[in-house]
Amino acid sequence: DDGAIDTGRNAKFARALSEAKVDHLFALGSLGEFPSVDDDERPRLLESVIESAIGPTDVWVGVGAPSTRRAVAYAEDAEGLGAAAVVAVAPYYLHPSPAAIDRYYRAIRSAVSIPVLAYNIPSLVGYRLEPALVHRLARDGVLAGVKDTAGSLESVRSFLTDAPAGFVVVPGDDALATEAIRLGAAGAVMGMANLVPPALRRARAGGARRGRRPSDRAPGPGRRARRRRARRPVPLGRQVPRPGALGGRGRVPRPVRSALDGGGRGGPEPARAATAAPRAVPEAVTMRALCVRPPAPGAALEEVPAPALAPGSVLVDVLECGVCGTDRDIVAGKYGAPPAGVPYLVLGHENLGRVRAVAPDVSGWAPGDLVVATVRRGCGEDRFCRANRSDECETGHFTERGIGGAPGYMAEQYVEIPAYLVHIPPALRTVAVLLEPLTIVEKAVLMGQKVIDRRGTTPGDPPTRPPTALVAGTGAVGMLAALLLRVRGYEVTGIDRHDDTTPAARLLARIGATHRNAAEGVGVLGDARFDLIVEATGAIALDFDLVDALGRNGALVLTGIPDADAPPTSIRAGRLLRSVVLENQAVIGSVNANRTYFEAGVRDLTVFEERWPGALAAMITARRPLADFAGVLAGHDPGAMKTVLTVVPGGATGA
Repeated sequence: DDGAIDTGRNAKFARALSEAKVDHLFALGSLGEFPSVDDDERPRLLESVIESAIGPTDVWVGVGAPSTRRAVAYAEDAEGLGAAAVVAVAPYYLHPSPAAIDRYYRAIRSAVSIPVLAYNIPSLVGYRLEPALVHRLARDGVLAGVKDTAGSLESVRSFLTDAPAGFVVVPGDDALATEAIRLGAAGAVMGMANLVPPALRRARAGGARRGRRPSDRAPGPGRRARRRRARRPVPLGRQVPRPGALGGRGRVPRPVRSALDGGGRGGPEPARAATAAPRAVPEAVTMRALCVRPPAPGAALEEVPAPALAPGSVLVDVLECGVCGTDRDIVAGKYGAPPAGVPYLVLGHENLGRVRAVAPDVSGWAPGDLVVATVRRGCGEDRFCRANRSDECETGHFTERGIGGAPGYMAEQYVEIPAYLVHIPPALRTVAVLLEPLTIVEKAVLMGQKVIDRRGTTPGDPPTRPPTALVAGTGAVGMLAALLLRVRGYEVTGIDRHDDTTPAARLLARIGATHRNAAEGVGVLGDARFDLIVEATGAIALDFDLVDALGRNGALVLTGIPDADAPPTSIRAGRLLRSVVLENQAVIGSVNANRTYFEAGVRDLTVFEERWPGALAAMITARRPLADFAGVLAGHDPGAMKTVLTVVPGGATGA
């Protein structure tokens, strides 16, 4: 109850895993809540775990820290206690340069004789380790391998590609373990291994083997470091939990724990084995889907071929889809493109579904799981798409489900690989359809904040006021921006063209934000100037006017998509650009979001629900059956925030 580490329970648990003949124990990783372990607690915890490891089981220790000096000290202590290898997460909180990251890992390697692995977990560190940097360090003898918890096969593949001989890659995501091993990963660090190590050892036995183990390098002087001689199985690292990691209180804040326990794929989390074989279906199966044929306007509910469960994939029943301006523009024929060789495009990108069936070779998913799928699929040709960061695609050859080149989610079912699926906690069932629009906001706010933070800090001379933000537009994106900015500590003002009686205005008041009716223009704001402005309207004239409301050193992030065919707008361009230059301002465009933002969105949805119960549900103005699509797409209630189309699962019919 006092929050102290129970070394006795940890020792007993480590011994049990050793007796199950696991290859490695991983102490003080993400599931081990390493940031919350005090420096004076670390030696006691590690000694209890290392001394309890018996037989062939050895111990890897997490030693990452924000500073190089602290990480080096942790690594030296770990080796002295008998660790077989150390795993160092990249320096977090402050974003170091590549040169600083290089020095960080070299300093750790110089301090110990046991193998050093890097730990790539961008969702929690805030940036991604670049494979080129990691490979260079490996070729120089600094790094023996990398634990990759970026949440995508593309990221695992990027660390495997062009890696030097003997370099070990292990994913930290249960759902990707099987696929990653087939690509050449040496194994996986799996949360599920805490619960069923024998089952995972059997699964591991059939996996691919690649390169050498970190422990095959010369072991250090620690009393329990050891070299494997003849047997070289694929290693499945085991995360050693502190009290609370598998139940109980623990120390991880609730939003982060939600993500680790199944809210996202950004860190190690317990996987669930696939328990259902693919369902038996006739060869010819159809399903209902809302289809468009761009550039022709209009949409129709049609019977189309239902997707078939394939190896490495998950079959999902669609529960509901949100409707937004992009859907209406596609129906109007303004843009959109069907997949190659298909005459129609299935509409819809805001989605929520439930897993119907899981291919036998997929782990981490089970029938009944709630899921949201990402939207964009990368080109595979550039470094960002290969890292599952397709929102930063450099070629423009990506596809987007329900928008261009790939079928959307306004259908009864879809099939997808786990890399593009995000777990949804059951507690978010009624609001999770808002996740996709929230990801736009997650990215926009982060990009704006990075611009604001470019000035650095002033130690000893903190800010004298809280940051201020303006949200233009009170649809779903605007309102989600208001909630997120309030959680981030901003004083928020929201503007739209309505009075204070609308649901949006009332919700702004509830979260402690201010509402202004800007039907006559931004002049209603008076002399107020804002550090960050998030635009969510697509109104061209307003976008230019918002620059006048931007404060010195501020950032304006545009998320609305203007009409390309709108009449020309007359603006005082010289005055506008003069302000941007002289007041050190930035105007940024932001569209789409990668998996990292979906994972962050799951955590923040949980925070919103805890802080303002019912606020998210109030944003869903109406739910209508899919058959009512025409009325929903034809018009938009000016006071509505989000309308959702519901889809009856299991409605596919045999031909």
